[in-house]
Amino acid sequence: GRLAEARDWIRRLPPPALQSDVHLQLTVAWITALGEDAASVPLLIEKIRQHPQFDDGCGFLAALISAAVGAFCDQPGRIAEALEGWDHLPGWALPIHAAAWVNSQANLAYLTGDFERARQLLAHSLRSATREPGMRLALGYGDMIFGLTHLFEGNPAKAIAVLRPRLELAEREVGRRTAVPAMLAGVLAGALMLHGETDQVFEVLADRLDVIEKLAMPDSILLAYRVLAEVSLRRGEEARALEFLVALRELGLARNMPRMSLVSLGEQARIHAIHGRTQTASELVAQIEALAPIFESVSYRAMQHLYRRSLAHARAHACLAASDLD
Repeated sequence: GRLAEARDWIRRLPPPALQSDVHLQLTVAWITALGEDAASVPLLIEKIRQHPQFDDGCGFLAALISAAVGAFCDQPGRIAEALEGWDHLPGWALPIHAAAWVNSQANLAYLTGDFERARQLLAHSLRSATREPGMRLALGYGDMIFGLTHLFEGNPAKAIAVLRPRLELAEREVGRRTAVPAMLAGVLAGALMLHGETDQVFEVLADRLDVIEKLAMPDSILLAYRVLAEVSLRRGEEARALEFLVALRELGLARNMPRMSLVSLGEQARIHAIHGRTQTASELVAQIEALAPIFESVSYRAMQHLYRRSLAHARAHACLAASDLD
């Protein structure tokens, strides 16, 4: 889980050593896929496929990496495409490969709203795997997705029960500002907010929002920003709340992650509607409506349920602000 150190070693690799070793190239691609530079990985994989040592085993690893790219680029369609044809693990697969394969399937199930299937996929993986340092990152992803399924079913207490002990353990093992604690912290903050433990939110997120942005999964980033905006709003700091939401949308635009824009616009519409700014709320609803073609595309179609719900909520808030009860 020490991704910063791994990336530092990548920069030190002599080009001839990297060019001659297909497995080293795959390792570099996988490390790069886990974070803000994931969008650059498909081009790397295309080049790796042309290597003379590339075989079926490399193909399976490339599929796992492509699924990770889909997760970190927030494109469920890419995850599904990567997993196509890999219904079973190869006999030679290591525990780390098995965990990554399960995580990808569970993440896809979660993103499509099938929370029970996501938990079923993860239950055996998380229970049977040895929690040794080499498995830390993969199991951290699994714990995060498991917590997310409880959170989005409206059960923050169960999410907290999963996430808090894992976060405390990860902080002891690798420090506060590293990948696993960062991804767990964003989701735990969302669970704490929903559970009414707002005083702990800033403590959980303190001094690592930048790390969450760089290394965490999109859901962790989304929840961190939503929570910070909501806490600010409850403290009467509306301008600060809107600043967080605008920053979330800018991040979504910069990384081509429309779900971030969708969530940001929906939350902004709600705030402006609550304060009676009907024109602004209506304009924000129109911006959400303009996103419809994106969520009809193959890459984002699995998020259609989220898009429709977000649009319905925004429209309802705008109607309430305009006293249009019908």
